[in-house]
Amino acid sequence: MKRQDAIVEWVSQKRKVSVNELADHFQVSKVTIRKDLDRLEERGILSRQHGYAVVSSSADMNYRLAVNYDLKHRIAKRAATAIHDGDTVMIESGGTCALLAEILAFENRDILPTRPLLLPLSASLPL
Repeated sequence: MKRQDAIVEWVSQKRKVSVNELADHFQVSKVTIRKDLDRLEERGILSRQHGYAVVSSSADMNYRLAVNYDLKHRIAKRAATAIHDGDTVMIESGGTCALLAEILAFENRDILPTRPLLLPLSASLPL
């Protein structure tokens, strides 16, 4: 996951990065980068276009999630440690909150999204 986080940070800074450039930068094969990009695209964080990883427009939720992704992910992980089994937590909209919901879901915590923003995210998470 660390490499994927770094990919998101790098692509969000450059806005568009080729698969070749990513493979060279991270010193892994193009196949490995493509797999990482597939996972990131499935999660709605980045998009792929003809050999490139791109971040959408600044009005797009995916773009807002990609900007400072590593920091948002660390905040979400820290917040998740404060939530215990049986707790009821209201999670507002936003990139960090979406990451918190994702972390809780992957930890097999029960979440019930009530805002349309989280519905696409929750559809891709394990039950």
